Amino acid sequence: MTISSRVRLVTALLASVCFANASHAQLRPDEARGRSIYYGERSSALEQATARISDMDVDLPARSFPCASCHGEKGEGNSERGIVPSNLSRDALTRPYEVAGQTGRMRPGYTREKFARAVQTGVDSGGSLLDQSMPRFNLTDRDTADLWAFLAQLASIEAPGMDDGTIRILLSQDNDAAPAEAERKIVEALFADLNAVGGIYGRKLELVVAKVNDPVPSDIFAALFPPPYPENDLPIVGVRGSGGADPQVFRLMPGLSEQEAGLRLYAAREWEEVRLADPCLEEDGRVALLGDPACASMVGAYEKLLVPHAVLTRIDVKTRRSFPEETRVALPASLDRISRQAQASFARTRAHAGTGADSVIVQAEAWSAAVVLIEGLMRAGRGVTRASLTKSLEGLKEFDGVMSAPVSFGPNDRVGAAGVNIVAFDARLNRLEARGSWIDPEQPTR
Repeated sequence: MTISSRVRLVTALLASVCFANASHAQLRPDEARGRSIYYGERSSALEQATARISDMDVDLPARSFPCASCHGEKGEGNSERGIVPSNLSRDALTRPYEVAGQTGRMRPGYTREKFARAVQTGVDSGGSLLDQSMPRFNLTDRDTADLWAFLAQLASIEAPGMDDGTIRILLSQDNDAAPAEAERKIVEALFADLNAVGGIYGRKLELVVAKVNDPVPSDIFAALFPPPYPENDLPIVGVRGSGGADPQVFRLMPGLSEQEAGLRLYAAREWEEVRLADPCLEEDGRVALLGDPACASMVGAYEKLLVPHAVLTRIDVKTRRSFPEETRVALPASLDRISRQAQASFARTRAHAGTGADSVIVQAEAWSAAVVLIEGLMRAGRGVTRASLTKSLEGLKEFDGVMSAPVSFGPNDRVGAAGVNIVAFDARLNRLEARGSWIDPEQPTR
């Protein structure tokens, strides 16, 4: 379903459904500190604390085990791999109950003191050991008291970066990227168009812009492009970067390493050139692969040049004019693989944003990342959480509403579309050719 049809669907829902308008009260200082611990936010008490798992004689960083990662964003205790974490709402903790299962053990209701003992030593309110998967934290008594105070608000609390009327989305931008303004404008225009018809199930999208080296705000729900130090469970949709180091990062298209791999394969197939020189190391050779924009001024001595688009966008026009006549650029998309509906939707947003033809590919990347994030939010529904947004993004299959080949994700697949388009670059005119050669390093040569 395209973004325009989704907008119509949301409009119809807003006309027929009345949502509750209650938002949670302002948290007290101790509750706010407890919230930071629960969600593992930066600067929380978890940053300096350690934790141990079972009988392991190793202290691990406590920030790797925020409560929400196992117990859920509202303490519901989602089951995973046979482990059922406890419901951490204050009501559930203070109510005595019999545990269903093989042990059949019972426990009295928790008090603040017994809760602190459970967190610090792994002993429950009845004196029994908790499951070995539950970390033992060396938090202070004040820290556990803060966490206990927050649990009274947990059932009604909204996820970080969200309230009853707003979802805050971070746009993390490269400090050196010249097209940053156009990138911001096109995302703002897309959000404005959606907000004009009611947003996401009654919530408006609010864009928060930060440079990659700025501290990451704690009150954001999701992000476009990876910030340098993302929260543990922060869903991120972007196109930059490489590899799959962070499971919460969904990349639409091939990153730098995949673009370089495509260029190497192109050089071997089309130019019969296996050895590629590195301009940064001032290596001799006919063909160079430019992997660092800082070395762009050193490519004039080579007959042929290969440049990932992720690098080209960070090189000024004057320096590009020194590129050799035979320069090839790896693009993460090909026009003939993009649906006409996506092209038309992107054109409408560009017209609204008032962005020019310069850096149009960067605009397409930002627009596509935002469209995928919106799609994930819509599929997750009104009761969206970070966890449910991640799951809905994992469920995208052959989604063609973006300026790339259709994207698909999965629980173990965080790159939406494979392959790169190798096109010629006219240094004199600073122009990329419209058509090129499609290279997919993951596909065997026929």
